[in-house]
Amino acid sequence: MTDPELIAYLLVFALSVVWSGFSVNRKSILFSMLAGMSWWVLAISHLYGYATSTFLSFVWLYFGFGAVFWIYGFALTITSYLSGKESEVFELR
Repeated sequence: MTDPELIAYLLVFALSVVWSGFSVNRKSILFSMLAGMSWWVLAISHLYGYATSTFLSFVWLYFGFGAVFWIYGFALTITSYLSGKESEVFELR
């Protein structure tokens, strides 16, 4: 892995952590979906960059984090829709 690839990997990791924190703290649908997508991108980039390493199990961990945040985002969407607050669905708070 070259230096620009490593910087991109660390940037995606940092964004994943930040968006996950915003998702849990603000209970936002947008940040939940962004966190889930960024964890999946991190898993794919880890698989691309470290395919022969012993830390390959991190790929499944990152995929799991992404799935948890996507399920959390869908649950927030459904509860927001069922509660009748359509304006809250697209609100960033």
